[in-house]
Amino acid sequence: MQFYCFTGPKGEKTSISKIAMGCYGMGDEKSPELSFSLLDYYLSQGGSCIDTARRYGFGISEQTIGRWMRERQNRNRIFLCTKGGHPPKEDIHISRLSREEIDSDLEQSLRDLDTDHVDLYFLHRDDEKRLVSDIMETLDRHVRSGKVLALGASNWSTRRIEEANRFALENGLTPFSASQIQWSLASATPEMLRDDTLQTMNPTAYGWYLKEQMPVFSFSSQAGGFFQRFIAHGDAPVDRKIHKWAKYLTEGNRLRAQRLELLHRETGYSVSGLALAYLTSNPVPTLPIIGCGRMETLRDSLAETDILLSPEQIAFLEGSSDMG
Repeated sequence: MQFYCFTGPKGEKTSISKIAMGCYGMGDEKSPELSFSLLDYYLSQGGSCIDTARRYGFGISEQTIGRWMRERQNRNRIFLCTKGGHPPKEDIHISRLSREEIDSDLEQSLRDLDTDHVDLYFLHRDDEKRLVSDIMETLDRHVRSGKVLALGASNWSTRRIEEANRFALENGLTPFSASQIQWSLASATPEMLRDDTLQTMNPTAYGWYLKEQMPVFSFSSQAGGFFQRFIAHGDAPVDRKIHKWAKYLTEGNRLRAQRLELLHRETGYSVSGLALAYLTSNPVPTLPIIGCGRMETLRDSLAETDILLSPEQIAFLEGSSDMG
């Protein structure tokens, strides 16, 4: 598996697997037994980066990971990421980024994960009405205490990340070292995903990430299996309420799927491997988060993780050029 050298806020270097294991539904939608098996297999294939959140199962995911690390005695092998500050279930637009809420979420995460620190702590959402000074001062306290080693922004705009980091650096505080947004070979918008609090990759954001070289932990990195299903079944009728991947059914993504199929036939690489390689080969440092609910799917996703695509192949998949 490819590795990425993650740089912390003090310039410290940590080598982590370039594909992260997403833990939504662990211990809940996925049984504890299946969750342990998936995590074991991920680790056996060279994986080391675990991504969860306080919001996932309202603590069940973190509790499951905590039990797994305790039983396996492998906390020192894990680059552990979690997220806090998510709005309440009843209203996604209610902010939960006060000092008290951030403090409470982190403390509960540490208890459920059964650890004294997390390697990378993301704020799950932003509240643009709240001053970045309040947020960064709160987060910095936890870095100084040793409970958090590095900070990340999940679903923050590049403008707000830049504003927050400028304030942090000017005032001797800890800046954000990473971002987490939705990004895959399938183009998407918050409107398509039916959640206007999400951030998705777009040309403006891409230009910023390319310039800043800030690592992007990309969620929904396989577009819910869109490419595998479209290549196998084409435009067969689907129920968009049941099939989550159907939200990616646009003309542009159909064309990308056709190009992906051509590259699959030309190279012999799997569809899953090529879709992930689009991200891991990108000039923007990218760590795709895979969230597999079945062992078969996880095996497929991790079967070919060392594919390196050329800039020409990336451009071909995006539709901006033709292969020679």
